[in-house]
Amino acid sequence: MANTIRRENLTVGWLCALPIELAAARGMLDEGYVTYGNYILGHIGQRNVVVGCLPAGQIGTIAAATFFTDMKNRFPRIKFWLLVGVAGGVPSTRTAPGPDGEIRLGDVVVSTPKGEYGGVVQYDLGKSYPGEFRRMGFLKPPSQTLLTTVASLQSKWFREQPKFWENASRFNSWHPSWEKPGLDGLFEADPHSSGLRVPEDKVVVHYGTIASGNRVIKDAKTRDELSASLDPDGVLCFEMEAAGLMNTLECLVIRGICDYADSHKNKNWQPYAARMAAAYARELISLIPTQEVYNEVYEERVVSTSRSLAPSPETSRAGSGSSGGRRGIYCYICRRPGVIAPDCRCRDECFDCGEIGHWRGDRECYESRGWF
Repeated sequence: MANTIRRENLTVGWLCALPIELAAARGMLDEGYVTYGNYILGHIGQRNVVVGCLPAGQIGTIAAATFFTDMKNRFPRIKFWLLVGVAGGVPSTRTAPGPDGEIRLGDVVVSTPKGEYGGVVQYDLGKSYPGEFRRMGFLKPPSQTLLTTVASLQSKWFREQPKFWENASRFNSWHPSWEKPGLDGLFEADPHSSGLRVPEDKVVVHYGTIASGNRVIKDAKTRDELSASLDPDGVLCFEMEAAGLMNTLECLVIRGICDYADSHKNKNWQPYAARMAAAYARELISLIPTQEVYNEVYEERVVSTSRSLAPSPETSRAGSGSSGGRRGIYCYICRRPGVIAPDCRCRDECFDCGEIGHWRGDRECYESRGWF
């Protein structure tokens, strides 16, 4: 790796819930990633990324909120959060919303605002009344920058070949379990029915509402009833972590479809679905505007530096001494001894690389120091 990754340089957080999702995320990082405790620090292009995964056996919104809030405290400079992994898709007997057709195994779902929802809805939070369940609360949408980046990626795919498959091909030398299993089993709501569909050659990305809660949905009838009650057009998939994060991290949720949330639920498609979701996440991260990252880093460093360099009353009152009458005098900006602020050149000196003539926010300096 050309640049040393420091904790304060990390601006993108990649969140996972399962070990298979963590393995897929690791495969999407550029060469040279390192471990920092239970986290993985790496690069995707010029963006510095930290990847975190829930402890084994811990699932659900509460576990996710607890772990990833701690992750946010450990890496306070992270501005953009992605929750990437697998989910149970909601099939449809009609054409799904939009031009992309119905959801198939291996497809990717991305949370975007639709109707009254910001991209994710918690289906099990509310009050029970006789014969009725009323949902409560509202989950925030992803940040405006992430939603703008999603739109940019959609637009880019109309103009040029996506890098999606190029990213996915990073797994070619890995275990064959990452490849498509080959059978797409979609069954009727009757658990005794059966049916197989020929898998599509291409992966389709769907945008819309993701349902999140603390229940593992393994019943087609329950799946369909919940989906219809949440949205007349139906939600796209069910998962178990996003609802615990949205109001804290405002993250974008990216899910690969590994089953249909029915009684035939299994893990055969998990590696492939995790791989597809991670491939989409890599391309999205590469499009996050560097200027957005730069502004966030620069503003926070200026604030923290200004606070740390504020002169104390004692040193400000320090009198001149024998050394040319300047002992105890220093620049209150850079604390250089023997010079007062109006005469100091520190305002022309970059506080990152120490070179005179660099403006402190000089973008080239930031890039050379591994800030992006």
